[in-house]
Amino acid sequence: MRYLQQDLREEYTRTLSLNEYLYQDPPSGLPRLIERDYVRSEFFDWARTVLEENGFDPKEIDLRYASVDVTLAPLNESGRLLRFPFMINSAFTWNGLNIHGPFVAGHQAGISMVQSMSEVPYARFNLPPRFDGVFTSDHQTSVISHSIHGITTAPGVDGLIAALPDRGRDPELFRKSNIARLLTGGHITDAAHDREPGTIWHDNPLRAVPFKITEAAYEGAQPLYANDFTYYSFLRPELRDAFLRDARFLRLLDLIRRLGPSFKAHRPEFSEGLLFNPKRNMEFINALITRSAQ
Repeated sequence: MRYLQQDLREEYTRTLSLNEYLYQDPPSGLPRLIERDYVRSEFFDWARTVLEENGFDPKEIDLRYASVDVTLAPLNESGRLLRFPFMINSAFTWNGLNIHGPFVAGHQAGISMVQSMSEVPYARFNLPPRFDGVFTSDHQTSVISHSIHGITTAPGVDGLIAALPDRGRDPELFRKSNIARLLTGGHITDAAHDREPGTIWHDNPLRAVPFKITEAAYEGAQPLYANDFTYYSFLRPELRDAFLRDARFLRLLDLIRRLGPSFKAHRPEFSEGLLFNPKRNMEFINALITRSAQ
């Protein structure tokens, strides 16, 4: 995990070929499908102003962003290791603790969208026939869960909270989604196999506790879209119990989660907008698996 530095902005804005990106040693730069707003000085200047306007001290909050890099063993025993930036997440300080999240985004979103045609349907896109049975749901679950687990267990990290869009659906209903089941310890195919929410998969180290930000945190005046996300706490139980009773902490979580979209809306001249799209995602997944299986 690398905390991103503004003085390395040129490195973060480099355009790499897929080979250059997938075979980095050591990994540098940003995840390929992530907008680079989060390392722009314009974004941080604006974010500090927003934090102040909402009653927070930017120096105490110490908002940062980190790249989570991965090393993946090849699917073919004779293949090369793949090393690249996998996801990006926000980080901030609260009561002297280094908390990661609630913004977490990157290739894990794309990996969860594809599947081999031989498996029980659970995803939006099928891989090409030549990859059938090569990159399975077991692989996907392992890559996603262990990369997120890597954040929670990294030295100096006191906890992680991940925000997941639920499109306003009821929390009980959303618990049944594939990615939500994975974050709470399950397998990415649990919904397709009709397993109960909360089912634990043997090789998934994640055990998040889902929660919503309630109106009480805003004294009944929630901002637009504040409740469109479910949050997944990887905090220690004693921290979770205290923090989820802290209205200021909950408001800060929601504020940081909305900084990216708000920046795009308020500073379009500086924001490059959302880079992630299904076509580019499929190009990346195809390139990843092709090189891994060679």
